Amino acid sequence: MTNYPLVRVRLLALCAWLFCSLLQAQDMALTDTLPEAMVWADRTRLLGELELVEHIDKSQRARTPALFLSDVLQWNSHWQVLSYGPGMVSTLAHRGNNAEQVRIYWKGIPLNHPALGLVDLSTVPASLFGQVSLMNTGSSAQLGNGALGGSVILNNAPVEEGFSAEWQTTLGSFGFFQQMTGASFSKGRWSSSTRLLWMQSDNDYSYQPLFGEPRPLPNADYSQAHLMQDVRYEFSSNTNIEAALWLSQKKTNIPPTTTSNPNTKSDLEDNNAVANLSFNHRFSNENGMLLQYGYLHADQYFTRTLPGRETPEIESFNPARTHFFEHHHYGKWKRFDYKVGQQYTHSFGPGPNLSEGNLQQFYSLFAQGKYQLTNRLASQLSVRQEWVTSFDPPLSFAWLNEFSLNDEQKLWTRLSRNYRVPTLNQLFWQPVGNPNLLPEDNLLTEVGWRFKPMHNHHFGVTLYGSETSNYIQWRPGLGGLWSAQNIREVRAYGIELLWDAEWNIMDNYSVGFNLRGSVGRAHSTLESDPYESLQMIYQPVVRTANTAFYRYKDWELSLRLRYTSEMFDAPDHRISSRIPDLWLFSGGLQKTWQFGKRHMRTQLFVENLGNAQYELQLGRPMPGTNWLMAVHFLF
Repeated sequence: MTNYPLVRVRLLALCAWLFCSLLQAQDMALTDTLPEAMVWADRTRLLGELELVEHIDKSQRARTPALFLSDVLQWNSHWQVLSYGPGMVSTLAHRGNNAEQVRIYWKGIPLNHPALGLVDLSTVPASLFGQVSLMNTGSSAQLGNGALGGSVILNNAPVEEGFSAEWQTTLGSFGFFQQMTGASFSKGRWSSSTRLLWMQSDNDYSYQPLFGEPRPLPNADYSQAHLMQDVRYEFSSNTNIEAALWLSQKKTNIPPTTTSNPNTKSDLEDNNAVANLSFNHRFSNENGMLLQYGYLHADQYFTRTLPGRETPEIESFNPARTHFFEHHHYGKWKRFDYKVGQQYTHSFGPGPNLSEGNLQQFYSLFAQGKYQLTNRLASQLSVRQEWVTSFDPPLSFAWLNEFSLNDEQKLWTRLSRNYRVPTLNQLFWQPVGNPNLLPEDNLLTEVGWRFKPMHNHHFGVTLYGSETSNYIQWRPGLGGLWSAQNIREVRAYGIELLWDAEWNIMDNYSVGFNLRGSVGRAHSTLESDPYESLQMIYQPVVRTANTAFYRYKDWELSLRLRYTSEMFDAPDHRISSRIPDLWLFSGGLQKTWQFGKRHMRTQLFVENLGNAQYELQLGRPMPGTNWLMAVHFLF
């Protein structure tokens, strides 16, 4: 149990430390005039493990219709995306972990709804972000509570000197329209970036019901709007302050499942605000500090109305508020890199659907050190101790060893302990909240090989195995109601493949491919569990995403293939819960036009070329063949 007087003492100590650090940084900012060097939040948080972070670059995203974060991930990673349909609720699954065990960050701020525990990927438009990266492994020691199944790291594009603007319009099947406008400015000490985005879709594609002729999907339209503002001021070449704000609103009509009454009407509205204020100071080229405050304000409204009724059968209001605070110092001394710091997170859900006591406070101390033993061998240890309201998380750690065989090849091993405490909904949701849930405790081992013979070739293989005690899963209970339950032990193991290559055949010709694949099992190991040895729900054993492209001058043609093996939406794998395996083919054509320093890119995508009838979640049909066309100006 958390000792609240002790927490208050820690908070006072935290404020005192931060105040002294700020005074020290301001004093040094007046005298330190060393050359400017970019310090990314990713780099300061992940330190040496940045080499294990997989970056999805601009060229990869340009070959896919990257409307939402879900599109980016399902075509450019081996992560599994679960979706109700285009623009509708979408979540992630990875290495046997569900969406509540995966973390998504923007500028270092966790975006996961503290009550629901997840992020709806359809509320995250891909064109708002300049950088999308994946931490494929559990990273509680580096990032804190919840990062069992990996993390997605989002950042804005860096602002270049001078003024630039962009304008992008996208049209598509089923009444889809998206407009994005952006502008950035940098001069002297100031830089600013603004992005506005609005989209809508009728989303009335046809599907085949169990009986009768194909019909349009009812009640499936959506619209959303976003404003993202980023401002940065440099006190000196080594000291800066940054403020960012992201406002969004999304309204989604959720269609009934194929097995329910087609006249049932469900509506979902998400209103979110994320704010960030950070202060970064470098004492030297290798040493510095980061001070950051973040705030997440999330309101979600859900209603469901049965046919013939005017008042909703179900009304659900899921509000959440999170205050996030981090302070750390990082540096380098000879062969040793280090980082020490602390975090404080305060989350609560003021909605009517949660019982009393729905408050969680997290305070953590963390340290990280990497030592270059020889020119070829390096070892890194990360540790974090966290104190959480009503729980006693274990000491989490990550031990990474890297061995360079030569300039092109590297072997690495990693052992980590990760954890996650239950979400507010899992504990307090009425009437199925389970206050007796225990935190998840995960031990993960990995071995990997990276091969980079040249700048445009990259090959990697990762073997992993993990055991999670008290794994939390929603399962059916008394009266048919689902509630969160602890599974005593879940084991996951598998292999992941990454391969990027490009060959220049002649001056104006090149061909290449991007390949991502995984084979993995995840199941309960307890003999008393009736579902022991059965693959976890919504977890395919095999998953691949492949893109081949051909480039001639300013033209590029791409062909894409995605395969997902069968999966189930019920833990007992009954026949009625089976989701068949999927082969999905798509293609794209793009052309870049240069006008001096300005350029324009036109794109045409045709999705589901084989007109496959498929579902990613049972009862939620996906569209057949459809198209998207985009025009993007940068000037």
